[in-house]
Amino acid sequence: MWDALSLELLGTSFICIDLPGHGASSFNGLINVEKGMEELAYAVVEVLDSLNIHDFNIVGHSLGGYVALEVKRIRRNCKKLVLLNSNYGEDSPAKIVDRKRIASIVKKSKSLFIQKAIPSLFSNPSANKNEISDMIASALKIPSEAIAWTSLVMASRKKWTSLKPSKDFYMIQGTLDHLHGNRGTEFHLLDKNQIFKIDNAGHMSHIENPSELKRLLKQILEL
Repeated sequence: MWDALSLELLGTSFICIDLPGHGASSFNGLINVEKGMEELAYAVVEVLDSLNIHDFNIVGHSLGGYVALEVKRIRRNCKKLVLLNSNYGEDSPAKIVDRKRIASIVKKSKSLFIQKAIPSLFSNPSANKNEISDMIASALKIPSEAIAWTSLVMASRKKWTSLKPSKDFYMIQGTLDHLHGNRGTEFHLLDKNQIFKIDNAGHMSHIENPSELKRLLKQILEL
């Protein structure tokens, strides 16, 4: 999902990790929903350990942001954490119901769900037809069980708003992101210099405005 950013231009080493059930990673039948986010985080940590990576920064988009929070909790050598189009608040009761509904729908008609859900992530779907087509093709390869399980895991994730984020904690949001961009309830826990906005971008800001996101990531990493 990071191809649009040309991350090599950030001037730092980086690795992109496929979470279980996504990309080239197998699902392996994960079933523990309550500890699911922690299991995903340990999958990331396992990759880092296998590469002998000790001190690191982490950037997580959407679901990846929730996983990054867990990685930050598990590993003290995780330095800067960047939530991209993500948040550290819990789901509302209505959102929890919606995630459970999605899990049920996906098991019955994964293709129909993906065809409708992915375009809605963009602020202007008609401007990103090729990218949407590629995303749909990739999403169709993800097992239905993995999508359903992940949706339930997100619904049961921990509440982080009771924790005061440290100074190495950052958020980047698309101003047109209807999923996270207008959520201001938890932003009061952050200083203004920890929150960044990307204009003309929805939930997929790394695709909709990659140049601005790349500039912000570079700025944050150099702080």
